Amino acid sequence: MSSLSCLSLTSRGLLNLVYARQIQFRKLHKNNQRRFACRITWSNGDKDVFLGNDAQAIAQKLRQIK
Repeated sequence: MSSLSCLSLTSRGLLNLVYARQIQFRKLHKNNQRRFACRITWSNGDKDVFLGNDAQAIAQKLRQIK
């Protein structure tokens, strides 16, 4: 497992992006508030949604990897 692809999230612990098949980012608007969202489809087909600070941490990690 590469340490370059791992990150620690405040609400879910460690996350390994090596197993991500697809990563999508969106801005959500609810009750006049903007939230940043990230949806990850994993290699086994499961899907997870990350919001707020967790989504921003994933985006920042992807920028570091590239």
